[in-house]
Amino acid sequence: MNLGFPLPATASAVGKMVVLMLPLALAAPLFSNRDSESSPVTTASVDAFCMDELERLSGGRTAGGDIPLGLEQISQLASQPDDVRTVIESARIETVGQIARDPADPTRWRISLQPVTCCAADARAVSVALEYESDPSQWEPGWYRTVGRIALDSSRLPVFKVESAVPIEPPRRLTIE
Repeated sequence: MNLGFPLPATASAVGKMVVLMLPLALAAPLFSNRDSESSPVTTASVDAFCMDELERLSGGRTAGGDIPLGLEQISQLASQPDDVRTVIESARIETVGQIARDPADPTRWRISLQPVTCCAADARAVSVALEYESDPSQWEPGWYRTVGRIALDSSRLPVFKVESAVPIEPPRRLTIE
């Protein structure tokens, strides 16, 4: 870094640090929240997460009125704040994935997806357990568009409670943008 004047080698690192930290040190009092009544931003003014926000973030509702969510978002339900989790658990969700018997428990079914962010080398499986009201013996392993609700089980893992599952053609593109 050239400060416009030479610095001794030992002072160079200190000088760089001062130059970089000085604007932050001067701005800190502007952002401190010691007097919450005079501060324009308080925790009370922050709105809780709501259904409108979920609709906006998911791109709106489907033709059937459901909220479209990917398995990546569903699998992260346990890590969400309480208000986000409550809204998601109260919504009817639509998702797409491959349904197959759970290899660890053949009496259970799972919905999975291997999303690709860049290339096949970075694909990682995302899988969520299914619970169903109808008889799953009619299911064949394959691609489905499922609608239902999401909840956390006793282990705090998400479970997709299927209300309907319609077979579909495999999606042509599964890359996350």
